[in-house]
Amino acid sequence: MCFYSRSVNIEPRLTNYVLNNLTNTTKYEETLQKRYDIINFYTILTLVATVVAFVRAFFNFYFCLKASKNLHKSITHTVLNSFMTFFDSHFIGNIVNRFSKDLANIDEYIPYIIYENLRCILTFLGIMYLIASVNVMFLIPAGLLILKLYFVRRFYLPTGRSIKRLDSSTRSPMIGYLNATLEGLTTIRAYEKQTLLVNEFDKHQDLYTSAYYMMTCTIRAFGFALDMICCTFIAVIVLKLLFFNNDTEAGDVGLAISQAMMLTGLLQWTIRQMSELENNMTSVERVLEYADVKTEDKEIGQVKENWPDRGKIEYKNVSLTYSTTKELVLKKISFVVESRQKIGIVGRTGAGKSSIMKTKRHISILGSIRSNIDPTNKYSDAVIWEAIEKVNLKHIIISLHEQIHEGGSNYSSGQRQLICLARALVSKNRIIILDEATASMDPETCALLQNTIKDNFSDCTVITIAHRLNTISNSDKVMVIHAGQIVEYETPDVLLENKKGVFYNMIKQAGLLET
Repeated sequence: MCFYSRSVNIEPRLTNYVLNNLTNTTKYEETLQKRYDIINFYTILTLVATVVAFVRAFFNFYFCLKASKNLHKSITHTVLNSFMTFFDSHFIGNIVNRFSKDLANIDEYIPYIIYENLRCILTFLGIMYLIASVNVMFLIPAGLLILKLYFVRRFYLPTGRSIKRLDSSTRSPMIGYLNATLEGLTTIRAYEKQTLLVNEFDKHQDLYTSAYYMMTCTIRAFGFALDMICCTFIAVIVLKLLFFNNDTEAGDVGLAISQAMMLTGLLQWTIRQMSELENNMTSVERVLEYADVKTEDKEIGQVKENWPDRGKIEYKNVSLTYSTTKELVLKKISFVVESRQKIGIVGRTGAGKSSIMKTKRHISILGSIRSNIDPTNKYSDAVIWEAIEKVNLKHIIISLHEQIHEGGSNYSSGQRQLICLARALVSKNRIIILDEATASMDPETCALLQNTIKDNFSDCTVITIAHRLNTISNSDKVMVIHAGQIVEYETPDVLLENKKGVFYNMIKQAGLLET
């Protein structure tokens, strides 16, 4: 009976439930339509945000790439066209570091940091709007938070920039030392100095590692300080919602707390990225230093054809320096070399012998030139073979199409000098300069070179910058250079008569005096 009575009472309840069903009402339909509208709007908003994010990323990286290309072209042009003194005063490690690490930062890292800064700033503005929509008073602690972070960033930046510069500058010696070691590897092995080179490289690497480690520690310390400050903002928001009565709904409270926690992490990351951007702009600063390097003037101006036509050389108060900050290499020297004269130039290392000839153009300089006999393809094969025969190289050169390896490694030093001499024969220049041409020659090749010059350049003005004093014994005059000045300039016989003269003492020390 009990169960039956309960089953009887279910009927009215079911009827009442059906009568109170609201799913078929107009209000329910409106709510459902509003839900669909919100979903559609959210979908469209997501698609638009995706497209905008793609466009923003594309233009960001496009303009950064364009700026990087312009910087690369600028420093490549200036470095390749700079004066040779630039390479004398800048270590190869510094140059390689600019073209490797610094340009890598500009190409890869800085565009990403710029993109992150834009993203973080826009996200920050959106979060601030959401927090303000819950309670406008939350903008006060948010403003104080931003102010604190700004002063912490301002305190960190000088240290961060300086350590970043130190990181870049200590990397250059390590790269340069490694490059120099690899270039001189055969010498290092010959003298068994591997251990010494390893220890010295370790010192350079330790110095760089210490700078890099300090940079990493300061970045982490900066991030920790930002986290601690951001935690105070979260505490203020939570305490405000807990201990102060307000009419804020539960959903808004959760939104405010979640957005506040997101804001703290975002602000910390934004400040770090802004600081990293300024720190890594030191790479742009270092690259721009090379973009302002002075370049050589390629304008030739008026050039007289077929110069020189007689071979006479005259210097009047000529001075020369390789840099505006260095002392003069040549100091107001004056001399005259008559046509067809044979002049020998002697002097200690660094006296300025080779510098004298660097003030002239359109003359064949023999010594370090390792190129083909006829680089302009101006002369016939018969003329070239005739020149080869005159320098006694016909038994070595099989074909005119034979390739000269890089650095002339398939020929001896003396043979390379004779090839340069053949080039001078073909071009028929009126002035011939031999700059240390016999420095690496054996006595037989040296004698062959001297005989070739005597037989084929009798009508030319020949200046020999001597490494061996016996190579200038047949010169018409001898010029003695000391500290960039001409101390003696006369015939060999006259100079040898002066037993207190510089030339006489040089001949005596070389053991070439006739007894």
